[in-house]
Amino acid sequence: MPGGITLYGTCPRCGAAIENFLPSEVVKNGTVVPDTSTAVSSEWTVMCTCACDHPGRPEGTDEGCGAYWPLTMDGDGDGDGTSS
Repeated sequence: MPGGITLYGTCPRCGAAIENFLPSEVVKNGTVVPDTSTAVSSEWTVMCTCACDHPGRPEGTDEGCGAYWPLTMDGDGDGDGTSS
């Protein structure tokens, strides 16, 4: 299984405890696809993953309240957009 990190937190819309897995690599047809990006920061979309029933939940989904938001992380966590 590819590596990555799991984010834990609270949904800003419904207040439920949520978690999102952010993979560090992608597997396609059983092969790890190399990261060809040269950018240090990574952009992700984080979504509510709660299991509660909500009015207005998008049709065809069985989790989340429909809230989502962008997340940007840099390579070394110091917030300056560099990896060293």
